[in-house]
Amino acid sequence: MKAAIIPYQQASGLRALRYLTPDFLIPVAGKPLAEHLVEYFVSAGIRDICLLVEDDPAAVERYFGTGERWGAEIQVLAADENLPLSVQLTAAFIGITGPICCVPANLMLSGDFAEIKADASTGSLPIVSGNTGEPALFVADADILQAAEQSEGNTDYYRLLDFLRNSQKKPLRSGIRSRLLTTLDEYLAAQRFILDESWPGMRISASRREDGIWIDDHVTISPQIKLIAPVLIGHHSRIDGSGTIGPNAVIGPFCLINDTDLIEASVLLPGTATGPHTELSHLVVHGSRIVDVRRGVCVTSPDAFILGDLPKSDEKKPMQTGFLLIILFIAILGLLFGYFFL
Repeated sequence: MKAAIIPYQQASGLRALRYLTPDFLIPVAGKPLAEHLVEYFVSAGIRDICLLVEDDPAAVERYFGTGERWGAEIQVLAADENLPLSVQLTAAFIGITGPICCVPANLMLSGDFAEIKADASTGSLPIVSGNTGEPALFVADADILQAAEQSEGNTDYYRLLDFLRNSQKKPLRSGIRSRLLTTLDEYLAAQRFILDESWPGMRISASRREDGIWIDDHVTISPQIKLIAPVLIGHHSRIDGSGTIGPNAVIGPFCLINDTDLIEASVLLPGTATGPHTELSHLVVHGSRIVDVRRGVCVTSPDAFILGDLPKSDEKKPMQTGFLLIILFIAILGLLFGYFFL
């Protein structure tokens, strides 16, 4: 079996997040949701995976590469909204010899996929329902996709689903837990589901220090900082001063938190810096860009002292500055020596 992860579906409520990062790279509990799906499929023995990407496929390809890090074979293709999804799937898996499982990139999955694979191996092509009873994912083969391609109007995921349901005349299959993220509130809730381990199957890369508190490698935290679970702090982040982090706070890698009063129910993307006496609640932040979850808007902070970017190149600046000071000190000593002794 192969897997195809396609662009977000019914996700107009998440549009503001695309101002921060490409949708396939929007992090949930420290890693892109698409990466969670890749790990889910690999754990089910599905290693041939295609990502159909609308938003910045080059950036997505840089992140996923060819999939070696996950023990998978990943190809990233640019999605074309003007082409039927059935055509794009057929083109992605040229010479299809087996079934394809198709899921949207904004779908959370959990549960044993073995029965779905067993059905597909016998020629039965299941359409799997989620928690709401609506279709969550489907399995198709070359014949079904070709039939859909010849049918007018099957241009998107849900029209293709309707075609499959009408053509196969089979009930929806249950047994897989799923949740389609369509709003910013659901996006924040997804962080909590994974951090408090109420959504088994989606793994956190960081180590758990105590119940609900996850801290990755090379993290520095001031003893005056109060952590309230659930909290996730990404690698190479530094939290200075005093304040409260949590509950439901996710701080990405390479972040600098400087004497910030409160971070709760918020997500900080990698490389974000926060200044003193800042309170962040129900926000998603990347550098100086802020998505207000309650209002559903993206704004830019005019004050870099409060919120700003911390690019990786800045990590070299303290070393460069120290080297220049040493050179300047030696030069001054040389001038003084020449003045007094020559």
